Amino acid sequence: MFSSALGLKSIDKIFGFLFGFLKVTIILLVLFIYNLDFLKSKKWWNDSYCSEYTTLFYETLYESFPSIKYREFELIEKDNLKVEL
Repeated sequence: MFSSALGLKSIDKIFGFLFGFLKVTIILLVLFIYNLDFLKSKKWWNDSYCSEYTTLFYETLYESFPSIKYREFELIEKDNLKVEL
């Protein structure tokens, strides 16, 4: 309502699109990375363009944040669900 009164309706739509696209991209990357071991055995995944970029993002993420590798195993264990931030 406020943005339409100022004539910012189109800018509001553009920002909504950009943030929505970013949100969906992050959600899909997290899902793909979480299931990457399972997906590597699937032919459709190996033939897709998305697999190259997801694998590249996964490797870059682990190089940038090496502590993620060790925390990953903490999260997988069902008995140890406390993670200190």
